[in-house]
Amino acid sequence: MIDFRELLECKDTSGIFRINEWINLGDYKLSIQASNSHYCTPRENLIDLFEYESMEVAIFKNGDFINLEKDSFFDKWKDRDLFLENYDTQVAGYVPIDVIQSLFNYMLNRFCKNSKVKGDLEDE
Repeated sequence: MIDFRELLECKDTSGIFRINEWINLGDYKLSIQASNSHYCTPRENLIDLFEYESMEVAIFKNGDFINLEKDSFFDKWKDRDLFLENYDTQVAGYVPIDVIQSLFNYMLNRFCKNSKVKGDLEDE
């Protein structure tokens, strides 16, 4: 299993906080952020991403935020209802690591099941 944190690459540290590159999964992009300016626990600039208990998450498709409730791709995700109960905005803050991992696994296994994307991620 691929841990999503292993795929997070910092693209900008020029300001007071870190910005991670998006994880591309087919038509979707996951923005997973953690720093002193993001909704994460702890709300600090930690070097080791494995020290965070929660992070900030946004999902994009075709350059736009997606509404998880309206996008049928996510209907079979086992944690969909839990996610929607707790996060009703385009940017979900303080999302537990296990929920982010579940989302990543779902997207990787369902959307990218037979695509080049999955192979590329597993080769990293």
